[in-house]
Amino acid sequence: MQHFRGKKAAFLKAFRQSPAIAPAADKIGVNRCTIYRWMEADHAFAEAVEDARQAAIDDLEAIHFEKARDRDTLARIHILRSRRGNIYGDRSKGAVECQPWQPEPLSPEQMKNALRVAMDSMRNCNLPAKSAQEADAEIVTDTDTPR
Repeated sequence: MQHFRGKKAAFLKAFRQSPAIAPAADKIGVNRCTIYRWMEADHAFAEAVEDARQAAIDDLEAIHFEKARDRDTLARIHILRSRRGNIYGDRSKGAVECQPWQPEPLSPEQMKNALRVAMDSMRNCNLPAKSAQEADAEIVTDTDTPR
């Protein structure tokens, strides 16, 4: 493993403590774009960044295991679901296949009845409505016209 000096070494130390590029870059006084350029130009540095990321995740995992040992129920559930998902995982995922609801098409007669009910409701609400003959004429025209 290569040892880095100066800003790169400082970045790796900051990144190991908190594995997010921008905050670690801010901590050492460089822009995050600089870090990405360093990673692109220096393969060994890019590997060191990934190693630091994995080490930080290992640390978090160790803390999580300690919490589980200290009777933290949520930590226990999370560990069991993530490590043994086939046994402790969420069984509802994918178990039920639901199709989106699609209304059944109405026959012309059903459409006429539905429109009559709607027109009656509008009359009861004191809304302007067409006469039954006008509505019937429109219904016949709308249902007889191909779309």
